[in-house]
Amino acid sequence: MNLTLSKKQLQLKNDIVSQNVPEIYVLGSAQSGKTFSICLSLLEYAKNLYNYDRDKQYNGCIVGWTIDTLKSNIVENFLQIFGKFGWTNKKEYELSWSSSEEKYLKIYNLKIFFFGFNNITSFNKILGKPLIMEWVDESARIYTQRQLQPSFDELPGREVSFANHPYLKTIHSFNVEGSSRHPYKETYIDNKPNAKHYTFFPYDNPLLNTEEKIRQVVNMFPPGALRQQKVFNEWVVAEGKVFSELNIIKDSIKKEYHK
Repeated sequence: MNLTLSKKQLQLKNDIVSQNVPEIYVLGSAQSGKTFSICLSLLEYAKNLYNYDRDKQYNGCIVGWTIDTLKSNIVENFLQIFGKFGWTNKKEYELSWSSSEEKYLKIYNLKIFFFGFNNITSFNKILGKPLIMEWVDESARIYTQRQLQPSFDELPGREVSFANHPYLKTIHSFNVEGSSRHPYKETYIDNKPNAKHYTFFPYDNPLLNTEEKIRQVVNMFPPGALRQQKVFNEWVVAEGKVFSELNIIKDSIKKEYHK
């Protein structure tokens, strides 16, 4: 089953499924295709990990704001992809979402646990699990909460037993949450020059393939800081320059939104 991906989505996918790319940070505007790309890529990542070592059971985790947001933001994307592939639960994959049990997705020999991270006790549920893969969705939003920052900073400790493993993987996906002095930006973006960094805009989503669709996405947000954050990925909080004109070059990956 072929799925249409943009050039940037393919680049991100290649980094996720490849060996020796341990840290990836994905900033993305609303509906830019970043989450779908990561979900799709993790299926191939799990297959590559299985081919690398079929005899070992690996654990990973996907962390989000709450279990409910993980279900709507992440699990629904997985289910959409499984449906396109014709995969069924308990056959090609195993998804457990019982309210009384651990929530996880098992693909090949990788078991991915789901955890919310919106209070100071959240990290306790992750303790004790050696993880080869961590994906933190809404990472900047989580880090906005000062009381969560110490626990958030401890997340890499779950991966230390896999240091130097070729498939060790940390992925953060996030939207802009504030100014250029936001603590997440300063700690996890500005101080990670050796990591892979991506910025997704609406035009990086193959579904938003016309000028009219892009313009409609922009107009869904009021002019000002919110639009600059959620569409143009600008780290701003105060009112600044508002861009009223969009330039779209349809045949080029590097499209300019405003001038």
